[in-house]
Amino acid sequence: GRDLLSQIIYKGKVMYCIDKMLSNTSLTNKFRFTQEQMDWVIDNESNIWTYFIENDLLYSSHEQDFRTFLHYAPFSKGMPNDSPARVAYFIGYKMVNEFIDRTEIPIEAMMKLRDSRQFLKLSKYKYLNGDLSLIHSLATRLPSPSFWVILFLIVTGCASRSVTNNENTEL
Repeated sequence: GRDLLSQIIYKGKVMYCIDKMLSNTSLTNKFRFTQEQMDWVIDNESNIWTYFIENDLLYSSHEQDFRTFLHYAPFSKGMPNDSPARVAYFIGYKMVNEFIDRTEIPIEAMMKLRDSRQFLKLSKYKYLNGDLSLIHSLATRLPSPSFWVILFLIVTGCASRSVTNNENTEL
């Protein structure tokens, strides 16, 4: 989909693949953040998510409203100037990791899951403050997602590679 939530999930899936394939590379380098920027997103994860929700950005399809959360820029629009751009990559990465930790859905099936409502619901992303009714409310308000064909092919291509965890066992 073209809404922010669909793009957050897509970026998270990409970062998940990168993380598993480059297990000896630091997260800072994987995200192409400085150490200060990495510290900022870790320390402000809940503030970022809250900003997205309070400003009705999750459902927005108006890229001008959220492009700095996805693309290179001096900082993320609406956030402090010391915030990095591309914070959506980190939020998506965290959401995908929570999805993997909380479900028994195989990685390949997770990579093919295109329904952002269902993905959000299943991930039980913790920065909804554990309020499951809020998760349900958000999930039912989301428009039906549809990934661009090329993005879908990239994600599923990434999923077909052998992905291992840090203990070198097949996932």
